[in-house]
Amino acid sequence: MTHSPLTDPRTAPALVRDGASSSTPGARRITACRSCGGADLAMVLDLGRQPIANALLSAEELDRPEPVFPLEVLVCEACGLAQVSETIPPDVLFNADYPYFSSFIPALLRHSREHALKLIAERDLGPADFVVEIASNDGYLLRNF
Repeated sequence: MTHSPLTDPRTAPALVRDGASSSTPGARRITACRSCGGADLAMVLDLGRQPIANALLSAEELDRPEPVFPLEVLVCEACGLAQVSETIPPDVLFNADYPYFSSFIPALLRHSREHALKLIAERDLGPADFVVEIASNDGYLLRNF
């Protein structure tokens, strides 16, 4: 098997095999690919510990410590899926003050509907075809198929 420079065992970061827990309470480090279940996950990007996107702080919260989580991108050697290394609990990720819900933005809903109709026509999609929506927090695009 040939390796890219990112996945060559001689030059790449160590594979994530041990399933070590995150040092952040509530987060869980993945031990297998989220898609195929493969255990050979190569780290290709480490952005350090980051706060949750869209977890905006109020003026009163600015002086308090902000929760941070590892932001690492792993690639599965078996299927090639790029994925983050940590699973953050939904109640932490989508807290009560979560500011972004795709399905409440009229312009985005119109665009999504038009995009879906275009894809259906271009690819001659029908009821038996399989469509996957990736990275949506509420299924706003998929419901148009």
